[in-house]
Amino acid sequence: MSSVEGSGKDSSLVKPKVKVRKDNSERWLLTYSDLITLLLAFFIVMYGMSSADAKKFAKLAESMKKAFNVGVLEGSPSNSIIDQSSQFSVSNEEGSNEQASLVSNELEELFNEMGWVFKQENLADKVSIEVRPEGIAISISGNLLFTSGRAELRPESVRLLSSIGKAIARLPNPVRVEGHTDDLPPSGSEFTTNWELSGARAVAVVRYFAEIEKIQPNRLSAVAYSQYRPVANNDSPQGRARNRRSEILIMYPPSAMAGLSGSIPSIQSTVEKTCGEKSRSGFWR
Repeated sequence: MSSVEGSGKDSSLVKPKVKVRKDNSERWLLTYSDLITLLLAFFIVMYGMSSADAKKFAKLAESMKKAFNVGVLEGSPSNSIIDQSSQFSVSNEEGSNEQASLVSNELEELFNEMGWVFKQENLADKVSIEVRPEGIAISISGNLLFTSGRAELRPESVRLLSSIGKAIARLPNPVRVEGHTDDLPPSGSEFTTNWELSGARAVAVVRYFAEIEKIQPNRLSAVAYSQYRPVANNDSPQGRARNRRSEILIMYPPSAMAGLSGSIPSIQSTVEKTCGEKSRSGFWR
């Protein structure tokens, strides 16, 4: 009996089978790679949005659509950042063109209204127009507005300032009056430096617009530049005469001025017709 019993296997000594589980500890790499891809796409889109060129951004948007296989959205309205940003850029470009056209029309009306003043003898040498990034600047010779070393407006300047004031009174734009002098210090006057003289002259023009032409004071500002923004060399009487000036700046948004360059030839043609043959050499710069 003992031999028979000893030949049998003891069930208590049989080891159970252990199931080996596969190691899934690296599955996070899939999520990480998806995150990196999304971040890359996000920064590419943000870089594209920083560009003001609508055509380049449209090309970027098209490339992104092809790369991420989103062509299925073409037939339905899309809420994607790419589509909205592209439309926003194009809308901004159209808005800039409209603003530039508005500036061009307002400038032509300004010249038409002041035409009778610009036709006066030798006025072309004393008044000029300049297109700046900030707006339209009307530069008036200091000898036309003021006596040497003084800040009181000359009676001869009232007709010109009245014409300019009536034209800009109907515009909503801010207006900045800038005073400029030559490099010679004031002599025999109440002003000790050119800073005081240029500032007082700018204020005199601002006061005329506010008190006589009834332009809203909150639209007006006066700036003194003294001798430090010359338009000519101060080594000759002619150069100093050009530097003694007051500039009336009708301010516009930069987007409107950026699109105005293509309208300058037509505006200049209007100026020449309005002001006559004599003004062609010195009026526009």
